[in-house]
Amino acid sequence: MAQEPRSPIPVQPAPPSPQNMPAPPPPEKPPLLSLRTAVILFMAAATGVGIGALTFVTTKSYPEAIRSGLFAAGACAVGLHTLIG
Repeated sequence: MAQEPRSPIPVQPAPPSPQNMPAPPPPEKPPLLSLRTAVILFMAAATGVGIGALTFVTTKSYPEAIRSGLFAAGACAVGLHTLIG
């Protein structure tokens, strides 16, 4: 079957060239902390402050309250890391 002399020739799309390609977007900075890490640290800090405040209310001793709060925050961070992990 012969083509008519006036029929259009199928056009192949031109491969992309460096002139007509859009520039790649700039790379995004990664977050400083992942969401998981931020949640764990926030919950550990809140727990430490709460336990420290309750300890101070009962003992009226700043060193005891600070020690209890730090211990609770550390234990909470380790526990949440294992639990959420």
